[in-house]
Amino acid sequence: MRKIKFRGKYAGQWVYGGYSEPPEDSKRNEGLITDYLGGSSTCKYHVIPKTIGQFTGLHDSISREIYEGDIIRSFGSKGEPIIHYLLYDNEEAGFVAILKGSAKGDFGYGRCYQQWITECEKEVVGNIHDDPELLK
Repeated sequence: MRKIKFRGKYAGQWVYGGYSEPPEDSKRNEGLITDYLGGSSTCKYHVIPKTIGQFTGLHDSISREIYEGDIIRSFGSKGEPIIHYLLYDNEEAGFVAILKGSAKGDFGYGRCYQQWITECEKEVVGNIHDDPELLK
């Protein structure tokens, strides 16, 4: 079973843990990441909503966890580097890898699905929040 875990940006740093939305009466426009520190100890962070990404359950070739929003590099059949970024697709009910240079709405071309993401050799080279230049 894969671990359900999220990350988000708080004060310029990535924090990891469980996710919950703030109460409806909250005046904050932020998500809430709770880091379970062990025992009954927790730490809650109000993170920037657009930076929240779920752990895919996958690891790259050097065992780093891969999250939604990560930019990954794989290699084509001729050894050429291929850059993708990962998003969760509600219609597919799973994570998809969007090829660098293709639009999010380009169905078919430029999209790789969960099986490919799971099977290919890949390396996390950044994420869409800290390294958007990698997608240009």
